[in-house]
Amino acid sequence: MTGQVAASADGFFFLSRVLERPVLSRDGEHVGHLLDLGCAAGEVFPRVLTMYIRPGFLAPVTLAVAAPAFECFPSPILKLAVPTSDLLASQRRLPDEILLRREILDKQIVDTDGARVVRVNDVHLLRARGSELRVVHVDIGLPGLIRRLGWEALFRRLARSSRRFESFWSDARLLSWRYVVPLRSGALPRDLRLSVTQTQLAQLHPAEIAEIMEELDRFEGPAMLDAIGVPKAAATLAEVNPELQRLILESIDIKRAGELLATMPPDEAADILEEMPEAMRARLLGALPADDAATVTDLLSHEPDSAGSVMNPELFAVVAGTSVGEIVRRLREGPQELVRAYAVVVLGDDGRMRGLVSLPELVRADPALLVDEIMDRDPVAVRPDDPMGDVAELFDRFNLLAMPVVDQDRKLEGIIAVDDLVAWLREGEEREGRLT
Repeated sequence: MTGQVAASADGFFFLSRVLERPVLSRDGEHVGHLLDLGCAAGEVFPRVLTMYIRPGFLAPVTLAVAAPAFECFPSPILKLAVPTSDLLASQRRLPDEILLRREILDKQIVDTDGARVVRVNDVHLLRARGSELRVVHVDIGLPGLIRRLGWEALFRRLARSSRRFESFWSDARLLSWRYVVPLRSGALPRDLRLSVTQTQLAQLHPAEIAEIMEELDRFEGPAMLDAIGVPKAAATLAEVNPELQRLILESIDIKRAGELLATMPPDEAADILEEMPEAMRARLLGALPADDAATVTDLLSHEPDSAGSVMNPELFAVVAGTSVGEIVRRLREGPQELVRAYAVVVLGDDGRMRGLVSLPELVRADPALLVDEIMDRDPVAVRPDDPMGDVAELFDRFNLLAMPVVDQDRKLEGIIAVDDLVAWLREGEEREGRLT
């Protein structure tokens, strides 16, 4: 006889309804209590594959049986539909199985709707066709926690007597399993956490992902970065706080760390490495390609809070005599990083800066014009050793989006964009906050 799942009006039930229910044999003898359910990994709405029974509270073994195993499920008393000889001692019957109680309940997930971390209080299951059970939601609302604690009856009585409690109890928050995928951290292979799929993470801004990562523990950060592409992962790493940056770079493979740092703009990579202990900084520099390592090392050589320490040496420059149409074409067809500085630097044949043209001016100009005709021939510029306090005053005074950094011979060293300035100001506030 195979176990059949009892039918009901809606077919839904919560995991908390069945955990610790007494289990009887086909002859009515006590076998134990239901301990856990194991479901298939990798399915949109995973099937329950295994049911786990604890023979006694102090029993040293767990009994596993393939699902479905009961005559009626769920039920106040669970009666086996299979012989007790089918129950085998096992902590995990299938290698890729997800244990709902052990690995899902009380774990953290990412709620993409609010871009925040929430906790799983219960699991919602569905009695599907025939004898099939499927996981359909995770319950992230407070009622789910009350249900698990056994206080549901009390709160339901309160709900009948008070509108406030009624609205509270009806505020169920069920997050579809299709938006949740298990991630196993490389540091803790059996410590399962939940996160959204790669596609959904890609819809979030790196700053939002960084905020989420700062709410997770140190072992979940690398797993989350592994779930998104390298460019998004690098941008996210640049947004998290320095302490978490260090923890993540210490825990991931050195080759992966070098790949992430090499993908960042050099000034952002230098900002991260500046906060690292000397030995770790040397290891990470060694993981970078030679050209990138040389660029970052040069940035690190500048005094902190100087223009040279903040500037980005990667910028978009053209030679005098280039047409506006050609510049726009190169901007349109080139990588996104070309527009990061909000301006195009014009150089002479000797490498000295001849002028600067903003992106708004380029958009408005006739494509047939030469850049020489629309550029600012005397743009505000600073030296690498100028203090960032002075740079900030110049940005404010002239309402700038970008400012070139040049040496004493007007040869271009880099450029400071307004977002670099904002990041520097924010880091200063954070440093003051930590000191306070």
